[in-house]
Amino acid sequence: MRKFVLPVIMLVFGLALLTGCGDRPVPVTADNPLIGTWDFPGIPGFYVFNADGTGNRGLGLDFFDWWTDGDLLAMNMTSGYAHSGRYINNERWTFTLSDNDNTLRINSRQDRNLSFTYTRAN
Repeated sequence: MRKFVLPVIMLVFGLALLTGCGDRPVPVTADNPLIGTWDFPGIPGFYVFNADGTGNRGLGLDFFDWWTDGDLLAMNMTSGYAHSGRYINNERWTFTLSDNDNTLRINSRQDRNLSFTYTRAN
């Protein structure tokens, strides 16, 4: 029986890596407070979160599928281009809403130096 323990552990670990290791999409519903367009100072419409779980940013050049789970904002890029040689396909952000859900602050879970604030455009 003991000779099967290691192969089973390796199989479970391998499956976890292949399936995203716990990143399970939470369906986006019409009442999700992120749905809409969010402006970054000086760049109108920088983020668009659609009710169907799709979105775009950066003047429509980067497209992604998105979902939230608690304070996690997950964005999996479906198309786009690399910015300054740094491109993460599956972005994870911590988000907070303030000012009656009209101000969005996101903090990267993958790069501690990335933090941005947006205002609701619609």
